[in-house]
Amino acid sequence: MKHLRITILILASLLIVNPVVAIELPLLNINGGSQVVFADKTHEKILKPLLEELLKNNRQNRKAVSVDINVNKEARQDKDSIERMLRSEGFYAAKVSYEIEGDKISFKVSPEKPYLLEEISIESSLKNLPNPKQLGLKKGQRFRAEDVLSAQTELSSYLEKNYCLWEIKVNYDATVNHQDKKASVAFIVEDSEEVKFSDISFSGMETIKEQYLKNRIGL
Repeated sequence: MKHLRITILILASLLIVNPVVAIELPLLNINGGSQVVFADKTHEKILKPLLEELLKNNRQNRKAVSVDINVNKEARQDKDSIERMLRSEGFYAAKVSYEIEGDKISFKVSPEKPYLLEEISIESSLKNLPNPKQLGLKKGQRFRAEDVLSAQTELSSYLEKNYCLWEIKVNYDATVNHQDKKASVAFIVEDSEEVKFSDISFSGMETIKEQYLKNRIGL
């Protein structure tokens, strides 16, 4: 007898073809520390609290593991963290620089325009799948890694609830066009056998009635 097994595989391909580039979504990994100044105010309200929290956590993490590094290395680490966070929020063209005065680091951030979702698709042989809006995505919204991965999880959950598949695999291909500052994402549902249950029988019951067990499992 086969056991129903459900797995979710998260993969991303990395193909470089300018100006359209396939990407692996940048996941935020907080580790590093200081002060942030924005070159313009356009996106400061959205980004400044995120970056300040990032730098605060970076400092705390370094203290927690008793890492003693010089200010130049600290600045480079924090710059990498800031750039990674900006990409995860859709700001792939952002520029980050820093100045060091004594033990103080000042970061200057120029986010530029965020990349927007231009195309969202689901590739599958299955019918009646949810549309992108039902997964929390819509054309023209900022291309955030968290939103795409959340949609991937939502699609996997939908398949689990509405189809009896032997194995569930949902991958995505994400691409960005640096010339147009647009992004596309395609969710790929791999083909899988549909599981069908044959007759179910019970044995070994002494004190429990069969009908009670059938009711418990919805038969």
